[in-house]
Amino acid sequence: MLALEIKEQGRSPKNGLARLSGATGPLIGLLALCVFLSLGTDTFLSVRNGLNILDQITVLGIMSVGMTFVILIGGIDLSVGSVLALSMMVMGWTANIAGLPMGVAILFVLLGSAFCGLLVGLLVTAFRVPAFIATLAMMSAARGVANMITDGQQIVGFPDWFMMLAIDRHFGVLTATVS
Repeated sequence: MLALEIKEQGRSPKNGLARLSGATGPLIGLLALCVFLSLGTDTFLSVRNGLNILDQITVLGIMSVGMTFVILIGGIDLSVGSVLALSMMVMGWTANIAGLPMGVAILFVLLGSAFCGLLVGLLVTAFRVPAFIATLAMMSAARGVANMITDGQQIVGFPDWFMMLAIDRHFGVLTATVS
């Protein structure tokens, strides 16, 4: 019986669509999209577009590293994006509305984010709330508080040096957000 199971597992699937299961299907789709866009436009495979994509994904890339560890240990965290939004609204509010120096605003952001993580961690470990429920609650709370802080409005007027971190390219290649 065991030899039959091993033999069946080693057999290739007869259905062509079965080969697209797992990570193979999205990978083939991504490659097909890249080929299509490369042939359809002359700017897709340019260095400028590559740097632009790199600039756009840095925040998500940093967050995904942390989420990878959470997923590897069998957990889940739905609140990551909302806590990021809350952190940015707190920084904008403390720096621009409250008039505190940017260094103090960044300190508030780090403390606030750590508090959110501590609260979810306590809910999961000490109170045995399932991680899905605890992070879903934090997601809703963080998004709501971020909306309350800004009253649904944009926060503008950051110092020039702060804005230039995402614009100036070091050695003509990478911005400070990527470095």
